Amino acid sequence: MMYVNDQPYARLELEDTINPQYFTIPQGDIRVANGEEVTFKFVIEEVYPGTVYEDTCITGIVVDFGNVPEEH
Repeated sequence: MMYVNDQPYARLELEDTINPQYFTIPQGDIRVANGEEVTFKFVIEEVYPGTVYEDTCITGIVVDFGNVPEEH
C-alpha cells in the first residue's frame, strides 16, 4: 500500500521479478503548498512463502518527479 502524508493513496501490486516496475501518478494528483513537505510510505501488506529464503526483499525504490514546474 502506498500512503501519501499518512493517507492511503494506492494499492500497488508487484510482480515477482527483479526487473524494474513502474507506476505513474497522474500529474497534479498530489499537490503541496510551496515549501511544504510531502511524505511517502510503502507498506508490504501481503507476502507468500518462498522456496529458499524466509525474508522479504525489495531491491530499491526510486521516486522520479520528472519535469515538475516551479510555481511562483
